[in-house]
Amino acid sequence: MSRSKLGAWTPYLVLVVCLVPVIVPPGPGRTAIVDALNIPALGIFAASVLMTRRPIQVPFLIPVIFMSLGSLAATVNAANPSAAILTMVQDAYLYLWFVMLANVLHERGDFRGLRLAWVCVANVIAIIGIAQVVLHGDPSLQNLITPKGFRALGAFDQPDTLSDYLVMSIFIVLSLNEEVGRVVRWSSIGIMCAGIVATKANGGLGSLAVGLIAWTLVRAWTKRVSYPKLISGALIAFSVGLATVWLVVGMGLGSGQFRELQTGSILGRVGHSFEGRVKIWGSLLHRYRSNPLGYGPGNSRWQTVSVEERERPLASGTDPFLSKEAHNDYLAYLIERGPLALLALLVFKFQVFGRITRWWRGRAASAQGWVRGGPLAAATFGAWVASWINSNTIETLHFRHVWLFLALVYALGKVDGDARRTQPGELAGGISASAGPRAVGSG
Repeated sequence: MSRSKLGAWTPYLVLVVCLVPVIVPPGPGRTAIVDALNIPALGIFAASVLMTRRPIQVPFLIPVIFMSLGSLAATVNAANPSAAILTMVQDAYLYLWFVMLANVLHERGDFRGLRLAWVCVANVIAIIGIAQVVLHGDPSLQNLITPKGFRALGAFDQPDTLSDYLVMSIFIVLSLNEEVGRVVRWSSIGIMCAGIVATKANGGLGSLAVGLIAWTLVRAWTKRVSYPKLISGALIAFSVGLATVWLVVGMGLGSGQFRELQTGSILGRVGHSFEGRVKIWGSLLHRYRSNPLGYGPGNSRWQTVSVEERERPLASGTDPFLSKEAHNDYLAYLIERGPLALLALLVFKFQVFGRITRWWRGRAASAQGWVRGGPLAAATFGAWVASWINSNTIETLHFRHVWLFLALVYALGKVDGDARRTQPGELAGGISASAGPRAVGSG
């Protein structure tokens, strides 16, 4: 595809980044406003491929095929066939959209501008979420961290979805270490962290913590820190954490303050939230025994529960004798689509890690000295670890921002051209003092 044609995609890509976090108001079939852009864009992309007869990349095809086969096999057991068909149509749409984005971004060879736009939009969404909490109660910091009260939604339909988006956005900020200054990065991270706290989503906070640990380790690897230093640093950090737990739990040092923090902050929701999810998971697994191939995509909440398993409905009009959604990607794939689909899902997720590490190894092997792209490699790895963890509390593969992120990961192979040695006159990290990487609009 010519550079002029690639540049024509720029307005669409920027609009996608801006509209992906706008889920309300929902359209028919749980569609969002961005879908009104995506459907004609898919048609234009398909027409251009047919006219030019150029080959296209189809990432992660093998695991996706097996995920689809498992879904089809489980459909015969669906209590609600319409919900199963709709779920598979949504799956196919998201994957085709991802394929289009991956090819366009891969051919462009640069998405610095898209990451900058993502950060700007995420800041706005986080501020909206914080404002929602403040306007629904006492305008103070305590109102943000209290375990009860209004939970921030931003432009999403659920607090957990907003939390997942902001967690991923924090890693997008970290990926810009070589492109933007510290003031912009840290102020953005502060705003997004406040937004996550305002959602009162423990899954988001936990996934962010684990993702940051992974980011730290990979960042040290990209900086070529020796393995002995890396292991010793990890052991020191583990020892400090273990000593802190021993002082609080074993000796009771600061236990009163810790209990006060736990009951007066969003940490107080951990036990209740986990207990509710365990009840849902146990109920779904109990009925899964009768349908080991799965009982249909999107059919978790269409399973009839017994009186003992009944939960208070989350909203008016909800049938209390119907199950809740799995709130877990792995469990949802197992009980809805069967073990074949779950295995394919795990392979797919590991392939994403492989894509990131292979890209960085290739850059590092073909250059001497400091190589650009280390922050990007560490941030994408940390973001996917965080998404992997958060998939235990929410079904993240339904989210459009996750598939947009995956398209960015697939396009890593063409970022900033080939790896190279740092040239004289460049700043730390390989950025020229006079010019940086091409912006998104440069074609």
